[in-house]
Amino acid sequence: MHATLKRLLGLMSCCFFVAVASAQTLSIDIVNGSPSARPIAVVPMAYEGGGLPLDTDIS
Repeated sequence: MHATLKRLLGLMSCCFFVAVASAQTLSIDIVNGSPSARPIAVVPMAYEGGGLPLDTDIS
C-alpha cells in the first residue's frame, strides 16, 4: 500500500511541475529596434479574381 501511495504522490508532484512549467507565458523583447522605423498596417482587400474565391483564409 505504501508503494502505491508513493507512486501516486510522485505522479501528482510531476503533474504539478509540468502544469507550472506550461503555465508560463511567452515573452518577446525586441532590443535592437530602429527608432526611425515606420509602423505598418495590413488592410484586407476585396477579392477581385475571376471565379470563386479561395477556401484558404490568410487574414
